[in-house]
Amino acid sequence: LSIILRTEPDHKLILQRINIIVKKLNDIERNKGELMIKIDSTRVPSTKG
Repeated sequence: LSIILRTEPDHKLILQRINIIVKKLNDIERNKGELMIKIDSTRVPSTKG
């Protein structure tokens, strides 16, 4: 890793890729959270209306 990080252009590319991966993971986690909320709300009978 340290060898790769020494070269500047490659370093930027790697950071971009890491950012993209992190963003995708965050999106997946958010989707999971929304799904869990939906499941919880369907499981519990709604008191609204």
